[in-house]
Amino acid sequence: MEVTQLFRVSAPVKINSEELEHHGKAGHVTGFGKGETDGMVEVLVDGESEPMAFAPEALERLG
Repeated sequence: MEVTQLFRVSAPVKINSEELEHHGKAGHVTGFGKGETDGMVEVLVDGESEPMAFAPEALERLG
């Protein structure tokens, strides 16, 4: 399934991978990766100033 079908821009998400520094933090989807980050979801994590790319399986949809 394509990433854009799993997540929508502005959807609230939580980072749900203990291997990642941002595990347990929430944020919202800002877009979808292109080029090097193709297939990933761009998320602006609460408290950060720039969106970061995460694999879809590292994210949990909220609400």
